[in-house]
Amino acid sequence: MLMRVSVEPTSVRDRDERIAAERLLLAALCQHTLDDATCRELVARLAFHNFSIPDHEILFRALSPLVQAAPQQIKDAVKTRVTLFGFPDLDVEPFFVAAPPSAGEVRELLKQL
Repeated sequence: MLMRVSVEPTSVRDRDERIAAERLLLAALCQHTLDDATCRELVARLAFHNFSIPDHEILFRALSPLVQAAPQQIKDAVKTRVTLFGFPDLDVEPFFVAAPPSAGEVRELLKQL
């Protein structure tokens, strides 16, 4: 006898909240607003994260080796790396102007992932 397993799809609201959390976490990395320990923790956690949208994955892969650089260097290098990855039209600017979360907020956002 076959049993049917019901798998509930992630709700749109959950997906939207997850996307918003990813955006804020990436903004914190882009703007280098976190202390070194929190930054390392965030990069380590996102390294194994399944991003909700491809743009976030691409940005993280371009950004992760640069997180210890100065903010302006990060911005210039991310744009270059994203282009080298084959995504010259990826708009990274919003991640550099969004209000980044605090270290405490980062920990709460990580729980949403």
